[in-house]
Amino acid sequence: MIEYIKKLPKISILSLLVFILILFKFLSISGVSVFIVSALAILGIVVIIGKATEEISLYYNPVVAGVINATFGNITELIISVIALIKNEVEVALASIIGSMLANLLLLLGLSMIAGGTKYSEQKIGYQATQSNITLLAIILLYLTIPSIIPLSPIFDKSITPDLANKILLNISFYFSVIILITYIFALIFQLKTHKSIFIPEGEKLTEKPEWPLGFSIIVLLISTVAVAFSSHMFVDSIEETHKILGWSKFFIGGIIAAVVGNAAEGAVAIWVARDNKISLSFQVAISSCNQVGLLVAPLLIIIGKFLGLDVALNFNLFEIVAMFSAFIIAFAALVDGKTNWFEGVVFVITYVMISILYFLHP
Repeated sequence: MIEYIKKLPKISILSLLVFILILFKFLSISGVSVFIVSALAILGIVVIIGKATEEISLYYNPVVAGVINATFGNITELIISVIALIKNEVEVALASIIGSMLANLLLLLGLSMIAGGTKYSEQKIGYQATQSNITLLAIILLYLTIPSIIPLSPIFDKSITPDLANKILLNISFYFSVIILITYIFALIFQLKTHKSIFIPEGEKLTEKPEWPLGFSIIVLLISTVAVAFSSHMFVDSIEETHKILGWSKFFIGGIIAAVVGNAAEGAVAIWVARDNKISLSFQVAISSCNQVGLLVAPLLIIIGKFLGLDVALNFNLFEIVAMFSAFIIAFAALVDGKTNWFEGVVFVITYVMISILYFLHP
């Protein structure tokens, strides 16, 4: 067992902070210290989840492996969002959805383009793969933003009262989420079965062999999932006091801090493979994670909220909508030709920094 653990990335040692969190829970300690320790613990556990998921997927054919990665790739974001929802931190839950997508699309992909572009003057992603993913991103953008317009309807239509608008918003959010989940299933079939060859070119396929036994990988994944759920619970519980003490808005905590922490593992993988001139694989890691949040995490959050009897809807503020449209426009303009370079990566990262400042200054 020790030899398997030694193969984990060094940053995974942060997962041991979960024992400090257990002590904090036992001693009823709260506040900023819990916020920092839980965020670092989540960062370490996410790396282990990524490793365990990768190991399990190597035992199966590419289609099954793709489904496994798709299912567990964003488990942390889903857990944080659901716990925030149950704790009535709706702003944090919704902010983490948009924030995670922005972190993947702009920061993660941008850093990957810089990492690869400083070594190679130009890298090719693949025109068809780019077009398919940009199309999916456009559908997600409509899914997330159209319901947010409904609360404004009483201003333009006097026959619609604010209460009626809210009821329509809740229903639309639920029905749209069911449709998007169905879209996600079709997207998996398209990407992993019927047209998988256009997403990862033959020259970039990895031929890795598992380093862990299958049983050990499954046990690690299950334990890590429980650990990240507990750490996420402590993280969400500490948000209120952190908000009061540091003055950080819950919008910033959910949209930036939680998003960056939850996507650290995928970011490391994307940047690493981009340096090896496997930018198509790097692109798939980043854009697929982004799309999975919109196609899987967001609708599941709404549907789970519905069955828990919670009034949660896709009602994002103007800042989030502008940020998403800005990210989409930049991604479309830069990636539509299927090629990348380091300067485009810089533009992506700068855009993310600007949006982060917007989130930070938001009250």
